[in-house]
Amino acid sequence: MKKITALLLIIALCFAGATHSYAAEAGEKEPTPTRMWGSGTYYVPAGSTISTGNFYVGDPHFAFEMSALTASGGTSSSTYMVTLKRGSGTTASANANINGYTYKFDWISVVSGTFHFEITNNSSTAINVTLTYYSWP
Repeated sequence: MKKITALLLIIALCFAGATHSYAAEAGEKEPTPTRMWGSGTYYVPAGSTISTGNFYVGDPHFAFEMSALTASGGTSSSTYMVTLKRGSGTTASANANINGYTYKFDWISVVSGTFHFEITNNSSTAINVTLTYYSWP
């Protein structure tokens, strides 16, 4: 019985000493935190397009999340469009239903510079669009 107990103890100690390392492999970079972040809710009248304020992006990777409800807090079968612009050029754009769901558009490659969003309301009622955006190296 002592030999079985000793063997079980040895096996338990072997497993206890085996740890996993999640450090980066040679040549890999550790994940870096978000470098730029912004958020806002924008009122867009029926059938209109608005522009947000400008913001600077200095990193090569960008993402944004968007959601929309009618101004009264309801949903609609209509759509809205969010366009990421640098100057007058379009970098990325997305269409979605006005249903309160959050849609994420990730890993957008950008060149450093000043950007803004244009939000187009394709419905016959005013909407509130919430945007959250961020960048990373």
